Amino acid sequence: MGHTRSVIYGEARNPHDPVRTTSGSSGGAGALVAAKCTPLGLGSDIGGSIRAPAHCNGIVGFKGTSERLSSRGARYSTFSGKEPLQGIVKGCLGPLCKSVDDVEAFYRSMY
Repeated sequence: MGHTRSVIYGEARNPHDPVRTTSGSSGGAGALVAAKCTPLGLGSDIGGSIRAPAHCNGIVGFKGTSERLSSRGARYSTFSGKEPLQGIVKGCLGPLCKSVDDVEAFYRSMY
């Protein structure tokens, strides 16, 4: 399973157990939500970068359809641009929250 690492801050730590991973590119946001540092995190997902951190940090992550939330102004990082699903599977943005009720409140505020 992946992990989240920053050249400035180092590796993100799971707030429930520091030896466990936060997982994926949205793992830092997931860890912050789990640690109650913020009520909401926003992640991007193509292959599990919202869902895996939600699972590993004991929170709720919602990957909606690719155009449910506008990705205008968002940047998706790519490794080489040659990944098999890049360009076929569209990335999308989605919330990381403490509960399903929080996800619902997020989407209600967006529309």
